Amino acid sequence: MSAEKKSKKAIRIVILLSLIIIAAAAFMIFVTVTNNQKSEKITTCRIEKRDLQVLISSTGTLNAKGAVEIGTQVSGTISKVFFNYNDTVKKGDLLALLDTKLLEIAVKQAEADLLKVKAQYDLNKLDHQNKSNLAKNNLISNYEFEQSKVTVASTYAQLLSAEANLDKAKTNLGYAYIRSPIDGTILDIAVEEGQTVSASTSAPTLFLLAESLDKMEIHASVDESDIGQIRKGQNVIFTIESDNTKKFNGVVREVRLKPTTTSNVVNYTVIIDADNRNDILLPGMTATIDFIVQEEKGVYAIANSALRVQPPASVLKAMQKKGPPQPPQGDHPDRPHHGDATGDRQDSSHSAQNGDQVKQSDIPQQTFSQTGKSGKGKNKDRKKPSIIWKKVSETEYVPVPVKTGITDGVYTQLLRLHDEDIDAEYIANVVTSGGKTKSNAKSGQRQNMQFQSGGMGRPMMR
Repeated sequence: MSAEKKSKKAIRIVILLSLIIIAAAAFMIFVTVTNNQKSEKITTCRIEKRDLQVLISSTGTLNAKGAVEIGTQVSGTISKVFFNYNDTVKKGDLLALLDTKLLEIAVKQAEADLLKVKAQYDLNKLDHQNKSNLAKNNLISNYEFEQSKVTVASTYAQLLSAEANLDKAKTNLGYAYIRSPIDGTILDIAVEEGQTVSASTSAPTLFLLAESLDKMEIHASVDESDIGQIRKGQNVIFTIESDNTKKFNGVVREVRLKPTTTSNVVNYTVIIDADNRNDILLPGMTATIDFIVQEEKGVYAIANSALRVQPPASVLKAMQKKGPPQPPQGDHPDRPHHGDATGDRQDSSHSAQNGDQVKQSDIPQQTFSQTGKSGKGKNKDRKKPSIIWKKVSETEYVPVPVKTGITDGVYTQLLRLHDEDIDAEYIANVVTSGGKTKSNAKSGQRQNMQFQSGGMGRPMMR
């Protein structure tokens, strides 16, 4: 091979390597530029009219209202049971009968003892009358007369004791007939015919009766951190496991002061009355309960994500380039705005729209930060209005200061809105090309915990 051919081949190799290096460099530059210009997708939402509730959740057990345990005061063998489970009984109905043989014998024995004592009493009383006549004629000593008098009194005491024993025997015989003390429904039967029951130490339970299953009560267990928000007469919503799609209503009847401690957790029992006219609720069911702490109906609300979203850097840069807003020229009458649920109407700062301006002092400093990080959240910041970002055009968004009310954990009430702000769109979510959502988590946490009263609460999500 000649030197000329070798030279041409070397030149081709050098050119080829140069093209490869240039192509690789161009690819790297393209990738770098693409990564530095990540696209951001903005999702918007609107202000809606909704019913909002601040809830405290708990669990409890359904119980029959006015349940009565029926037992026996005498021992014996169950001779007959006259009713079965779920039967309806009237007051005075005979539920069960004990074997009465021994009790009847005890009555006869008491009657015999009474007759014996009564005969002895009559004899002693006649003897005392005779000695009284003899004593008047000084035919017997005073000692004998007084002795007969004591004998009559002693026999009379024995007579009263015998009469009491007879009454006791008859009463015990009556206890063998177990009757219903109320009108109600039999929930449980703890005995069978032929079973022996003993009442030597305590009365055993034979039947469990419910006064009425049309009314039920729930024994709810509420944590000590929430019990301060529970009041008598408070409305309650609850569901049951057998049909958790249907909601039932109840009312707090009583908050019991005695605490119960389980695993170092202090709870209090709250009694709730519930209607059961459709016979859906059964004793022993577990109820999932929501206590309604606050409730607002038909109020303007926005998704919580709109209150904690961090706007794109492009929006913040555009606002900075505009510079500080200029005050409006000439007189500008106050515009109407919507009050809260109670109809309160007060003046507020100007909201941003096409041609409107927002006061620089009304927007938190972190709003203009390109880093998207919020401040440390000092106590004085809690008094500042929340910020939502209103859509003016496809590329322009402006901040609107708003005052928030109650929240249900998903939506938050907005107070004192202007008419032009109600129908606008607001930033709800910003997702970059990497799939990350930009939000102000600390600000959102704080705003979601605000109550209409201005205090801090513990709203529960439904």
